[in-house]
Amino acid sequence: MKPDTPESRWWGWGSPGRAYPLPESARDYLVRALDLPGRWPRHENIETVELPPVRFGRNDLASVAASCTLLSDTATRVRHAMGRSFRDLVRLRSGRLPVAPDCVAFPGSGESLRRLLATAAERDWVCVPFGGGTSVVGGVEALNGAGDRPVLTLSMAQLRRVLDIDPTSRTATLEAGIFGPELESALARHALTLGHFPQSFEFSTLGGWVATRSAGQGSTGNGRIDDLVVGLQVDTPQHTTRVGGFPASAAGPDLVSLYLGSEGRLGVIREVTLRLRPLPRSCPVRAFLFRSFAEGCAALREIAARPHRPTVIRLSDETETELFLRLSPPGTTVKKLVHRVGTALLSRRGVPLPGSCLVLFSFEGEEGSTDSAARDTRRALRGLGGVDLGASPALKWRSERFAHPYLRDELLDLGALADTLETCTSWSRLPGLYAAVRQALRRAIEESGSAALVLCHISHLYADGASLYFTFIGRADQIDPLTQWQRIKDAASEAILRAGGTITHHHAVGYEHRPWFEEEVGAAGADLLRAAAQEADPTGILNPGKLLA
Repeated sequence: MKPDTPESRWWGWGSPGRAYPLPESARDYLVRALDLPGRWPRHENIETVELPPVRFGRNDLASVAASCTLLSDTATRVRHAMGRSFRDLVRLRSGRLPVAPDCVAFPGSGESLRRLLATAAERDWVCVPFGGGTSVVGGVEALNGAGDRPVLTLSMAQLRRVLDIDPTSRTATLEAGIFGPELESALARHALTLGHFPQSFEFSTLGGWVATRSAGQGSTGNGRIDDLVVGLQVDTPQHTTRVGGFPASAAGPDLVSLYLGSEGRLGVIREVTLRLRPLPRSCPVRAFLFRSFAEGCAALREIAARPHRPTVIRLSDETETELFLRLSPPGTTVKKLVHRVGTALLSRRGVPLPGSCLVLFSFEGEEGSTDSAARDTRRALRGLGGVDLGASPALKWRSERFAHPYLRDELLDLGALADTLETCTSWSRLPGLYAAVRQALRRAIEESGSAALVLCHISHLYADGASLYFTFIGRADQIDPLTQWQRIKDAASEAILRAGGTITHHHAVGYEHRPWFEEEVGAAGADLLRAAAQEADPTGILNPGKLLA
């Protein structure tokens, strides 16, 4: 029997019964601005999706069938065929998949996982680790590498137990298949939290966060997943390896870091030990308007240098700020408030509302110190030119922060090409990187024959730099949307590297960023990783085609 997992749309994002409908005014604006057709039909029946034939013979899996659940029905193969990038969604919605796992295995113990890996290596079956399936870079696609090897996708859905919680040390050890809400619920019973909330939180797993070096929305204050992992247990076809487990160590290179971001190429992450923090008792929030993205960037750079940074802080550029307001239904407190303050800005400073930029921040922690830090940040932002909007816009964002990915399904239904990409660089390079990527996206979309809408925000601050997160929207080419998308993606990726950014800040490399990964890390760096992969996986069965060529 297939284990219970959070139910999700097979052709899109999230829960089948949940949506984030566009307000009519926003829908009309996008249809007009991008000349969208208003509809893009999708395949409705998962049972009739066309898949490649299963390559396993009748008795090929008999030796492992007793130790774990094995499923090869159409629906299970479709749900585990790929992730949730635009490239994935177009193929899923078409009802015709060029790749799919031949079988999905659900190991329920470390022993059954090790047996699967050993048997797969012996018989040359490809193994693709699968957590929540939310990768947006092709990280879980059922690729088989070279030849015609069968693909066995390894669902971690039965490996999601809480193994230990140590309130004294504020650490916990959990199996890697645990989903975000389950993890936080278990920790909350001990008045603890991990404080890691990526946008995919509801449908992604701990192992997926670690394998992709995830950065949650609170990384500015709480740190990335890199900062929260104490130790790991990893299985390969030949070994089980435990690394880390200490608060700190100088015993050679940090092997925990070797597995962070390894995307299944060095082994299957089975257990993770995490460092925790107390559940926050106070969560003050605030919103500000700045006259321009440049002014907002300067303000955030000052905030990043302060000893007490917000848990979350975001700066939307002019286009994203305008869309944020369009997505607020008419007559809401947020829209009334921002327009009222925008009018005041115009009269006092000569700043038109369409040219302003929204900053949101929140602190989490103990009541006294957290409230004091929030007041200090408010004073600092006012001193740096910001206009205080109060708490309403920040509360709106926080209440909807896990719902925003549903918007892409709405946009695709209208006939839009809609996707995101992200990068990170130093403060000195940030303005040039922002301009270069924005220009590359706009030009590539317009060259495809569509008007372009390009939005950006900063949402992860560091003392020496920050991330940039772009959303780009155009009219999809109904005949060949994937070639259109690839040209846009290529143009933006080239611009990122030329302007001094990383090819990915938190989405990982997967299949889609692989062409630029070696350029970033260099040939010697890539060779080191290949040597590690060869040692861990001599037969090359672990998630081929991802991270490394």
